Amino acid sequence: MPTIYKAETGKLVRFGGGTTEVLAPWPAPMGWCKGPKDSCWRHVRPDIHLPASDITRLIGRQLCRIHDSSSQEGMNDEEVTQLKRSQQNRLNFLHWAAHIPREVRKPIARFGNRQWHLLSMVARCGQPALDLLHSNPALAYMLASNWVFHKPVVCQPMRSIRSLLRRGRNQRDILEWLGFPPSQSMRRILARIVPASCTITRLLYLLDCCRNPRVQKTLCHLTRINASVLRIVTDPELRDRVGFDVIVRLSRKRGEDRTPRVARLLMDMDRMCYAVGVEPSKIWHLEDLDRIHDEMMENLYAEEVDDFSPDMDIEFPPPPLPGTEFIEPICDIRTLREEGFVQKHCVWAYGRKIAVNQTVYIYRILEPERATLSLTRHGKNWRLGELKGFKNNAVSSRTWTTVKEWYKYATLSHSHASAAD
Repeated sequence: MPTIYKAETGKLVRFGGGTTEVLAPWPAPMGWCKGPKDSCWRHVRPDIHLPASDITRLIGRQLCRIHDSSSQEGMNDEEVTQLKRSQQNRLNFLHWAAHIPREVRKPIARFGNRQWHLLSMVARCGQPALDLLHSNPALAYMLASNWVFHKPVVCQPMRSIRSLLRRGRNQRDILEWLGFPPSQSMRRILARIVPASCTITRLLYLLDCCRNPRVQKTLCHLTRINASVLRIVTDPELRDRVGFDVIVRLSRKRGEDRTPRVARLLMDMDRMCYAVGVEPSKIWHLEDLDRIHDEMMENLYAEEVDDFSPDMDIEFPPPPLPGTEFIEPICDIRTLREEGFVQKHCVWAYGRKIAVNQTVYIYRILEPERATLSLTRHGKNWRLGELKGFKNNAVSSRTWTTVKEWYKYATLSHSHASAAD
């Protein structure tokens, strides 16, 4: 997405897919967007990722990268052009972000998503919002997107936030307004959630089961709560699959903050157990998890292909989006089985969803790294699902960017082709 920084106004302008996005700078951040079908500009909450470190130094480093020709060795002209454009886009974004004080950027940068929502809340609600961001990041995250949690939705969310943050109100008042138990224990639980683990989905799952005494008791004994812990504890089936010591050990693993790899391994194991008709055993030690998972995987894939699954002869429908040289649709059950074996996850369990329900489609990613992608159907549209590396590990941001760019252009081309038909 080409990006332009206008120094005279401080605005950032981003282009892509026929859409123009304008970001006004701090101290009054606002976003507008206008697409091919829009008759006028509309307000949006753009996707941004703020840097936490000293931005002057980052700008200096970026300038050095732009002028460093050694990084372009071995590239063709098109690759060099793309690299320079990407570097210039990053520099322009840094110039826009430089308007934001570091004491505001740093706590917001810890979150992996909805940074604009938090930035807007701090800009419009001042120091009390920033204080909440430091003392209880997950609570601040939900308050900045309060229309998701508070029912009915309020007409003026910022006015409601300012009312809840005024002198004389406390965090338990905010909890109650958002639908959580207004208890001190619930406040402490939310304060221990790692900012990088915050997503709307995870916190909604927590809201659904936060009044369960077992869930509260488990979370109250943890000093740190990450993505894997939230995924396991808020799932009735998964939380019965592990002992408390596993949860404690898992909560300390920073590698589980953004991507719940261990939770995905557990779900993989459950699918494998279901496929062979056995009851999953409980995991008492975290160190045993990878070993048990790999043993189950080897045993399953050691079977003859014809005996591996009752669905081995089913046919897959055509892929919803065309592939490329490095993003290939998996069009039959044997290739799906091979993908699971190579990548050490049980993607083969999606065979019936692909062929019968037709709600999922799987692609294998060959570059910039080996990975497996799922698309999920929502009505008539297909959206990006999970993107997993080897053994359900997270993939690099470069791989995500590659997949998103493919998805954007493949979806656009498919739409034009459908319209022509």
